Amino acid sequence: MIKTFIFTLCFILIWLFTAVYPPLHKILRKQKTYYVFLIIAIALPIVTFFSLSKNYENNPQKIFPTFFFLIFMLLYKYFDNYILKKYRRNLILSIKFNHFFWEDNESDKQTSTELLFQLLLLGVPLAFFLITI
Repeated sequence: MIKTFIFTLCFILIWLFTAVYPPLHKILRKQKTYYVFLIIAIALPIVTFFSLSKNYENNPQKIFPTFFFLIFMLLYKYFDNYILKKYRRNLILSIKFNHFFWEDNESDKQTSTELLFQLLLLGVPLAFFLITI
């Protein structure tokens, strides 16, 4: 039960940050906010581990899907640092596919590398989750 709740929470956060409303990721540029989310991402697998019932003792890999958000946070920081070194600015996630709902002038400056990073931010954690099921 708790594992499902944590996965749903992480999934919604990742999709909000990268697919539904990508300009929301700008809050992760603030170091304090990023570290708060990182601590939450680290705490989620720990909470899941301690909340596992006795019947999960034979199947400890049930905890791995809760690393979903932690993988996203680490990838985001790595990609942001890469773009910071290469272009001397922060990572930009695009709303190209959601232009009829929102407008963000910054997202028009997105490079193909950043588009690849945006797709990886969606795909890698999801692939990790699917592999660990």
